[in-house]
Amino acid sequence: MNIVVPAWSCPAVACGPGESSLDHTPREYMLLPEFARARRVLAHVLRKMAI
Repeated sequence: MNIVVPAWSCPAVACGPGESSLDHTPREYMLLPEFARARRVLAHVLRKMAI
């Protein structure tokens, strides 16, 4: 997103499970219920965008 948003001048959204302050660090983790919820949210958004 850091590359394509400025290049394409398009909006973008970042969303996902886990603690974002730990992203790409040795302490990064995610709880399975958070993963399941993020999957449901993404599926819902993609269905809405397909309409």
